[in-house]
Order: sequence, then C-alpha cells, then structure tokens
Amino acid sequence: MQDFCQHTPLVYAVKEGHADVVDVFLRSKRVSPKARDGYKELLFHEAVEAGKCDVVQVFLDNGVPVDLKGGDGKRALHLAADTRNLEMARLLLENGASTKIKDSIGYTASQSSRDEEVTMLIRNWADQAASSDPQGKRVSRPPKAAVAAPPEYVA
Repeated sequence: MQDFCQHTPLVYAVKEGHADVVDVFLRSKRVSPKARDGYKELLFHEAVEAGKCDVVQVFLDNGVPVDLKGGDGKRALHLAADTRNLEMARLLLENGASTKIKDSIGYTASQSSRDEEVTMLIRNWADQAASSDPQGKRVSRPPKAAVAAPPEYVA
C-alpha cells in the first residue's frame, strides 16, 4: 500500500517517530530494515536526520548496519554531525559507528561536523578507540566518551 508519493505506512511511522509501529513492521520481516521512501532515501537515514533516536535504535536492533551508506555516500554518523545532533552521534557511536569512514567528498564525520560538541565527541571517541586498540582494528564499543575540547580548542 502506497500513497501518491509512493510512501508506505512505514515511511509515515518513521517520519512521525512511532518507534513501536516501526518495530512491528521490521519484526514482521515483510519490509526490509534497509527500506527506502518514495524518493529512494533510506528510512534509517531519515530517522537519523530527524533526530528520532528511539526509531534509530529500533532500526539498529532489527539489523540495519550502523554504517549503512546512503545514496550521497554519507553514513548515519555524517548525518548526525551535519544536523548537529550530539545525542544521535553518541547513540550511533555506542552502536559501533566508524569514525574513519569518509563520505563521497572525502570527509569523515568529524571533518564535516558543523558543531563543536559533536566534533569533540567524535574525535574523542576515535582517540579512545585508537588507544584501546593500537593495531587499528575496529573496536565495536569503546567506553563512553566524555566531551572534552580537542587540543586545538584548549586555551
């Protein structure tokens, strides 16, 4: 069932932030966790951009890769950084988002961030991950990062 924009009920549940309804759809296995709207945008990314943390967590709990690539080459962490959403960035990092992946322009999420706090969170998370695994292997969940100023912001 779709409307004239080819949006399904799942699209509207995501847009309105109805995490419980999104969960029912995804658990039914009748829709893909990688579902897109009528404009071919990933619903997972739409939830990230809209700041719907509870909906994003439902997608992650139902198997969406946290570093799923959108049509523009951006990952969810890039979108959280672009929208200046500290809470969303923290949620994604806690669920294993990579701080090293570059978008189609060649920027990491911290490089494309428009918010100092989000930038500091991502950089600190990357630093903690690097210090806890010096071989450079991906660490799925480093300890929670406190937001502290990177060296260039220290007076």
